[in-house]
Amino acid sequence: MALLLYINGQLADVDAGTVIAQTKQVNDLNSLDNRQAGYTNKFSLPKTANNLRIMQFLTLVGNNSAVPYQKNDCSLYSASGECFVYNGWAVITDGGDSYEAVVYDGIIELYKAIENKTLNDVGLEELVHNKSVQGVINSWGANVPYRYILADYNGNNGQYETGSNRVNIDYLVPSVSVAWLWKKIFERYNNNVQPTGSIFDSPDFKQLYMTFPKGQVRSDTNDIPLFKSSDYHFIQSNGNNFGIRKIYYCKFITTEQYQPMWLSNVGGIHLKVVASASYKLTIKGKLYGHRDGNAGIHKDSFIRFGKNCDTLQAYQTGNNIINVFNGQPYLAYGEDFEFTSNPFQLSATDSICAIIGGQGTDSYELNEDWYADELTIELVRLDPESIDFSEVLTDFAVKDFLNEVVHRFGLTMYKDTFSNNYRFLTLQEQLQGAAVVNWSKKFSKKTQENYIFGTYAQNNRFTYTYNDKESTHNDWGINIANVNLPDTRDVIKSKIYSPERVPTVYLGENSNVYKLWEKEIAEDPQPDEPAITYKSLDKRYYFLKSRQVSRTINVVSDILGSLNNPTNTHYRETYSGLSFKDIISRFYSPLQALLNNAVLVTADLWLTDADIANLDFTKLYYIEQLANYYILNKVNNYISGRVTKCELVQVAYSTPPPEVIPVIFTLTGIARTGGLRAILYFTRAIENYPCVIEHSSDGISWVSYSTTSENLSSPYTTTRLAGGTNYFRISSYDYANSSVIRYSNTVSIAIP
Repeated sequence: MALLLYINGQLADVDAGTVIAQTKQVNDLNSLDNRQAGYTNKFSLPKTANNLRIMQFLTLVGNNSAVPYQKNDCSLYSASGECFVYNGWAVITDGGDSYEAVVYDGIIELYKAIENKTLNDVGLEELVHNKSVQGVINSWGANVPYRYILADYNGNNGQYETGSNRVNIDYLVPSVSVAWLWKKIFERYNNNVQPTGSIFDSPDFKQLYMTFPKGQVRSDTNDIPLFKSSDYHFIQSNGNNFGIRKIYYCKFITTEQYQPMWLSNVGGIHLKVVASASYKLTIKGKLYGHRDGNAGIHKDSFIRFGKNCDTLQAYQTGNNIINVFNGQPYLAYGEDFEFTSNPFQLSATDSICAIIGGQGTDSYELNEDWYADELTIELVRLDPESIDFSEVLTDFAVKDFLNEVVHRFGLTMYKDTFSNNYRFLTLQEQLQGAAVVNWSKKFSKKTQENYIFGTYAQNNRFTYTYNDKESTHNDWGINIANVNLPDTRDVIKSKIYSPERVPTVYLGENSNVYKLWEKEIAEDPQPDEPAITYKSLDKRYYFLKSRQVSRTINVVSDILGSLNNPTNTHYRETYSGLSFKDIISRFYSPLQALLNNAVLVTADLWLTDADIANLDFTKLYYIEQLANYYILNKVNNYISGRVTKCELVQVAYSTPPPEVIPVIFTLTGIARTGGLRAILYFTRAIENYPCVIEHSSDGISWVSYSTTSENLSSPYTTTRLAGGTNYFRISSYDYANSSVIRYSNTVSIAIP
């Protein structure tokens, strides 16, 4: 039977007698680690003038055809209008005297769209943020696609003592919602058509997160220099009385660094900041203090910093002094000094000032502008660390991420023929909850029955990646009681890392360790050397879940100097249900039962064009002659009018098949060549029985196209139709019961 082949919207010439054999499949249960598309055999297209034009004159001298390199939209119809392939993918090559073509359909559209794409390509701008104490706290309540999940990442987590409620954010990392990433992939690569499936509404999916894959701590590169001056006068503010301990403000005369966008000043003494942030001071120099009125008696000095003292005299600042150094800097007479403060917090419009006085209780004096006194003060703002997922997800392929989700939940994806909708079913839904179709009348004979199924082994391992390459503690397998199979095979090898085998105590509870830092312990540290240093690890992707906890904790940042931020609600990690033992038990039990009694039947079936056009891999098929229910695993090389070999996987299914209601009408259709009309062909069991042709633009909402008063006969030619896909069916009263309306099959007809 002749076939109609459209390539890039144009009807191609196909030689009479050309055989285009179609193989249909969705998810070959012979193998768990990949997903398959439907395809045809390689067939020839003559180099007619029409085909040369469609191929942009490919193979002719001087041609610039892009056809061999691009996606070529392709649709394949039977002569009666049944749609075998809609918007598939044609691969064209040169076959000498003719072109050669192979047509693919099904999930190839999505997998081609994500080919060579990484998660960085999906658009991660919404994940970019500054890591601050308040930002971490906000992630526990705000509607953002990331969350700081409290866990031990093997860094300096702030747990210095048993029972501590102190959480140091410096060694926390954010985790991105897997559901959000999944949505972004389909927004970008499936025209924003989101997939359907019950799994996407489940807590297992919604509560799943993936960590930032790198241990990252704020560095000095985030510092913004605001102020530096080495030119100071010292302003006495408590009179000129002889013999007292004088107190001085430090007043800058000139500056080497001054950022007016972020800083102002009051009288050259009080530096007022514009932004609420963390800040740090560095001071250095040497001072020559002495007894008041007697330069020969040397006195050591102190320097302190006051906050919001711009209305006070220097000697009145005692209650406004902020302790930003580890102890008060002691400035010995005439000796060089240099101190760097701890980070400290200032709010917008806060001001700070430097105050100098003498050590001890004796009188003190400092010359206002003596050339030998030296003082340099620097102020920097410590901006929070910027977190950008796009910088670290450049090596995680979208295809790999898609497969991680599919494997984790045991999913099979089904693409709608006429739209970009993908439907995902769990193995439970596919093997035990599917509707049943009775194909007993199509059965010809069984040609083969196999009991060793696909590439499986006796122990089929699901494995994580580990920091310790010898670890296997979260791996598991599907065991098959068949000694004729190979011993062991890794069927799923995840790129996701497993947490460590031994948990730690964190915030008073056991916590899994998601190692993003390596601890290096100094055996005999020097006094100025830390006992433990933390080396960042990279490319460690972990899956984890979060659970809400109501408990007061103090969220701090040692690096940013933010030390008192209590909150009574937070989220902490849980790995419940994420070991492969749990995953297999939860999502792969139906498959395990099937494989332990594996029966793969190859049968000859008499299928029609309508069967192929409306093939539904989500259903189970009952064959009375074999007294069993089957998954349709693969349709091999369908050719119209010939018997077709089909792979059928036997399923233990307890529900009897539904009653098969005889179809009163059988409908086929075809787009009329050269016009915007369709020709409908139909048969009816009872001659001249009244019926109505119904039309739909989406296959869901239907309207009457003809009336019962019309004496319909086959073929029926429609009036002009809108471009795109048009759907038709026939309705009529049931012959035996006029209160029941029966419908024919539905046909879809693409109008250019």
